[in-house]
Amino acid sequence: MIKINEPEFLKVKPGDTVLVGEDEIAKVLSFVGGARDPDATSLFQVANVYSGEIKFVQGEEVKQILSKRELRLKIMFESLFTKCP
Repeated sequence: MIKINEPEFLKVKPGDTVLVGEDEIAKVLSFVGGARDPDATSLFQVANVYSGEIKFVQGEEVKQILSKRELRLKIMFESLFTKCP
């Protein structure tokens, strides 16, 4: 069950592409802490998609999920199997 005002970072999973801060786009590598508990500090290990820099960010710094890993995989497999003869 999803809460109506659930913070965006609680929905993040490894492999998602996210907006960190105001202008940094990063790929989520892993997370540390209680990502499902809003009272717990959540740290995400992310890689900047442009510079490759790997760092940890606080959950509150994740402003938006730009692309979900599951959606990208679904699109990739659908395009592969619809192009096969």
